[in-house]
Amino acid sequence: PEVPENFPGNWIVYMGAAIKKEVSIPVIAVNGIRKLEDVAKLIDENAVDFVALGRPHLVDPMWVNKNKKGELPIECLNCKPCKWFKNGKECPRVIERG
Repeated sequence: PEVPENFPGNWIVYMGAAIKKEVSIPVIAVNGIRKLEDVAKLIDENAVDFVALGRPHLVDPMWVNKNKKGELPIECLNCKPCKWFKNGKECPRVIERG
């Protein structure tokens, strides 16, 4: 699928939004969603019903609380391959936070 330029996600998230248009059950988007702005846009525009976040919470377990307070959470660097999955202690962001 061709993802519109202003869509806040990759093709997997876009397909979740396409599925939501065709079904009457809640749809959860997942994959590559890292920023609060993208979460907000997906939910506010009713593209999906829920957003699942993995790496943002692995990199910064306080991701939600920091966003609630208006603080910037530690961002995932999107390493290829993910260093956290190999060994969480090798993730550059985990090393930064100590």
